Amino acid sequence: MKAEGISLNNFTGTLPSELGNLAKLGQLYFDSSGFSGPFPSTFSKLKNLKTLWAADNDFIGKMPDFIGSLTKLQDLRFQGNFFQGPIPASLSNLTNLTSLQIGDCNFDITLRMTCIFVVMHERSPILLEVGNHKKFLWWPELM
Repeated sequence: MKAEGISLNNFTGTLPSELGNLAKLGQLYFDSSGFSGPFPSTFSKLKNLKTLWAADNDFIGKMPDFIGSLTKLQDLRFQGNFFQGPIPASLSNLTNLTSLQIGDCNFDITLRMTCIFVVMHERSPILLEVGNHKKFLWWPELM
C-alpha cells in the first residue's frame, strides 16, 4: 500500500496505532477526521512516508520527536491540533521537507524555529506556515 486517505470524517477516539505497521506507506491523509489523544508512537516505523497530513484533529501533548526520524517526509501538516511545548529539534533531520504547516497549535515558537530551518534548507525553498503566517522562504531569508 502506497497511500491511505481517511480525511474529512467524523471519527472519535484515538488514531489506530496499527497504521504504524504499514511500513511501505508513502502518503497518509487523516486531516479533519475527528481523531484525538496523543499521536501514536508506532508511526515512528513509517520510514517511507513522504506526505503526512494530520491537520485539524484534536491531538494533544508534544509533537512527537520521532517525526524527525521520518527523513523522507516532504509535506508535513500538523496545524489545528492541540500540541504543546517546544517544536522538536529533530525536525532539522527532515532535509527533504518542502512544506511544513504547524499553525494554530500551542507550540513555544522561539528562535529554535529559525535555527531548525537554517540547518534543514541551506539551498532549498520551503513553505513555512506558523500561526496565521504563511511564507515561501529561501535560506538567506531565514537569517
